[in-house]
Amino acid sequence: DAMALQMDLTSAEAGRLVKLLAPLSSADPDAAAGLALLKGWDGRETVSSAAAALYEIWAVRKLGPATVAAAAPPAARPLIGAGSLDAVISLLEAPDATLGADPKSARDAILLASLADAVRDTRVLLGPDTARWSWGALHKATFRPAAAALADPALAAQMTVGPLQVRGSASTPAAATWRPSDFSAISGASYRMVVDVGNWDASVAVNTPGQSGDPFSPHYRDLFPLWAGGDYFPLAYSDAAVDAAARDEIDLSPAAR
Repeated sequence: DAMALQMDLTSAEAGRLVKLLAPLSSADPDAAAGLALLKGWDGRETVSSAAAALYEIWAVRKLGPATVAAAAPPAARPLIGAGSLDAVISLLEAPDATLGADPKSARDAILLASLADAVRDTRVLLGPDTARWSWGALHKATFRPAAAALADPALAAQMTVGPLQVRGSASTPAAATWRPSDFSAISGASYRMVVDVGNWDASVAVNTPGQSGDPFSPHYRDLFPLWAGGDYFPLAYSDAAVDAAARDEIDLSPAAR
């Protein structure tokens, strides 16, 4: 249960927005395509999800600016930017006079126009066939340590790990915030652990990209696929379990004088 909680890919914010889309329809083919994709979505941001790809582009890149443009005075818009997504959703859930004389109609127009815009952008990024869209095709993680900036090109490449597709976003418990310019994952849990205090050897963990700090070690990058895929490794605790799992031993002894 704890592992499932750490790796929960469900976006509560997406659920709120999909609920607002439920009664809507549109003659605009782009908006209609977006509605068809998102209305039946469960809000889980897996790497294979076409809806997640569209949702993230819509919610992060399109919906905020469209709402701010409709609700804020022109002089304030540069200061607000795209706004807080939670605040944007809250306004759309309970539209008021900031959206004009007919707030609900204005709200629906914002939703549909921004969604159509997002569909067009997603087509540019992922192609015309919505069946081939996927969140993982955009959302990837690459690890490059700061020390790589001091290395020669060959060593810097050896020190760099990735990219690999990653699930989730800033709005899922399995956090993986992405950079708006290129969708690269830039923050999230690099280490996860679930400890069984009744049976220590049943504990699990994962870190990334590997256990070793030596970029030429086979253990420098071997945990990256586990981490990206939401998996764990057994966290050996007892002497017997540690000995059974050991692959190498490093002996640090004082030098003879």
